[in-house]
Amino acid sequence: MTATTAYDRILDALEHEGMQVRRSGQRARAQCPVHGSRGLTLSISNNTDRAFVHCFAGCADVDVLAALGLTVRDLFDQERDPDEYVPLKPKPVPTAWDQAMAAIGLRPPYPGLDHVLDRILAEEEKRAQHIGPLCPTCGTPCSPWTCSCGQTRVGPDYWGLS
Repeated sequence: MTATTAYDRILDALEHEGMQVRRSGQRARAQCPVHGSRGLTLSISNNTDRAFVHCFAGCADVDVLAALGLTVRDLFDQERDPDEYVPLKPKPVPTAWDQAMAAIGLRPPYPGLDHVLDRILAEEEKRAQHIGPLCPTCGTPCSPWTCSCGQTRVGPDYWGLS
């Protein structure tokens, strides 16, 4: 069977490559040929004059097409200028910094570093007040590093833990 639309052309190419395809009207789900998943992580949808391809695992649409032996032009029912197409960028993976900021309840755009350090120290002070030892100098709850009386404590020797 000769594919008449971009949607049919992509689905035929997926089936030719041995990928599992589940059709449902103008949409389909399939195995992604780029990362070789067992699940149906690739979404293909049909529009009036083009097809859309999206991998939920983050593979770029141009990589999916290349794995099928297709090009960007194959996304369109009619021939188009390739400069009209702008590939979608995959979602960025959160960095360690993003994860650390999320752990203290901050979301982008991030505040200045001074604010972040103040927030971390405030959280540490809260924790120290609930579970921290008492300061040998003033008798108030404090962290092992500082106290509200101004004393700086570092190491297990000061707390008599060694």
